[in-house]
Amino acid sequence: MHRILENESVQVIVLVCGPLLLLLVGLLMLLIRGSKRAAQFPKFSLAVSKMSHDLAYVIYCDGIRKREFEARIGRSSNFFVPMIHVRIPGDMAGEGVREIVPNLALGLRELRYRYLIYRYKSSEQTPAKQRNAAVAELARLGFEIEGLGAHKQGQRRLTRKHEPFRRRKRRTTSAELLKLVAIAEGAREVVEILASSETRR
Repeated sequence: MHRILENESVQVIVLVCGPLLLLLVGLLMLLIRGSKRAAQFPKFSLAVSKMSHDLAYVIYCDGIRKREFEARIGRSSNFFVPMIHVRIPGDMAGEGVREIVPNLALGLRELRYRYLIYRYKSSEQTPAKQRNAAVAELARLGFEIEGLGAHKQGQRRLTRKHEPFRRRKRRTTSAELLKLVAIAEGAREVVEILASSETRR
């Protein structure tokens, strides 16, 4: 009788733990697969370089040029597939946009991201007072825009200079940081959607 009870206990453990173990293995495989940061293609390569848990740069190389695009990463409707918003500089020429954006979309799909690729379309400059206030707020948060005086947006880069004080009541979101950057650069928040995984056929 004792041996029968032991056998039944083993069967129960196998029936309960077996599916849980398979689920755990599946989750680990998805996480490992989703941790890929670079994709290589015959004519170009793409990599995602994270600055923080939600701020990143998408680095694009095609043999002729190397471009870095500001991005923010968040959750999508699928828990295992993150969402990435990639900003294209508003002053990039139309020909460059037509060549690069499809490649960005292809690379992001390869890296298992849902994506939204966009750019700001600005018709007027932000007033100097607002730009200066945005630069000051970025500095308070520990960020600086290198090359802010450069004519082309592609020559500018958001860098972290120091860790901000931890006494703030809440963390600044990536969307708020990108808004500050847009104001500091003088861009109006008129957004043009260039590509999206949600509308891709």
